[in-house]
Amino acid sequence: LIYSNVQEGRGMSRFVHAVAGYPAASFLIIDAGEAGIFGAYLSVPWKLHERGYFGDSRMFLFSLIPEVGLFKDMAMSNHWIQ
Repeated sequence: LIYSNVQEGRGMSRFVHAVAGYPAASFLIIDAGEAGIFGAYLSVPWKLHERGYFGDSRMFLFSLIPEVGLFKDMAMSNHWIQ
C-alpha cells in the first residue's frame, strides 16, 4: 500500500507526495461510497510537477462496484494522465 487517506490524511497534495516517484506500475483504487468502487492501472511511475501527460497504452480504467467494467485505451491520442 503506497497511500491510504486513513494513514496519510486526505488531500491531493498528500496523495501526490505519497505516490510521486514510486518506481513501479501501480493500481489506484477509489472507494466512492455509494457511488461505487473504481480505479486505474498505471503502467509507469507517477511523476511530480511535470507539465503535460504521462503514461502509455497499457494503462486502463476499471470499475468494480456497482458493475465490473474495463475501459482500455482507444488509441485516439497519447493523452493519458495530466
